[in-house]
Amino acid sequence: MLLAGCAPCQPFSKQRRHDAQGKHGDAALLGQFARLVRELNPKVVLMENVPRISVVPGFSSLRRFLKALRDCGYEFDYHVLNARYFGVPQHRRRYVLLAVRGKQASLPDPDARLIAVTVREAIERFPALEAGESDAAIPNHCAANLSARNLKRIRATPVNGGSRRDWPEELVLDCHKAIQGFSDVYGRMWWDRVAPTLTSRCTSLSNG
Repeated sequence: MLLAGCAPCQPFSKQRRHDAQGKHGDAALLGQFARLVRELNPKVVLMENVPRISVVPGFSSLRRFLKALRDCGYEFDYHVLNARYFGVPQHRRRYVLLAVRGKQASLPDPDARLIAVTVREAIERFPALEAGESDAAIPNHCAANLSARNLKRIRATPVNGGSRRDWPEELVLDCHKAIQGFSDVYGRMWWDRVAPTLTSRCTSLSNG
């Protein structure tokens, strides 16, 4: 049996500006993953998270998780792997751990290089949609029902790396006039490059 899981990565993510050292309550969920390992006793355990999980100071959630694996008789291997080299069409560096009960575990070489998939190669085949439309034949292929003003903002964002910084003054939100924030907000991906890391809010217009 394989037990695969990813406790919420937000507590360890570099995107979190406060509470960035694993003090967030969700960090304790990695301990719940360890509890499931003890109770289910699977042959193989697979865990992935953001790279920062391995640099949280002190006796971190990760160190406690590794100790639990050792105590249960698992051997493990871990690396920071970039999913772009393993068929995922986005730049996504993740800490990946593979544990096998009673047997040496081995992950792919972190320097492995497969052919990366570009944005064009990943999504060009899907039919274009108008705002608010969806395709009944293709799961999850739908377009947000955006307002006319937000459609103007999209059209004013240049392809291949454009963002809200390229808008004319009349389209800029008041909040962005006062605070600069992240540069990729309302951004467009490069058509012939691998996509950036997609977050849990990637379907929101403002998240780019």
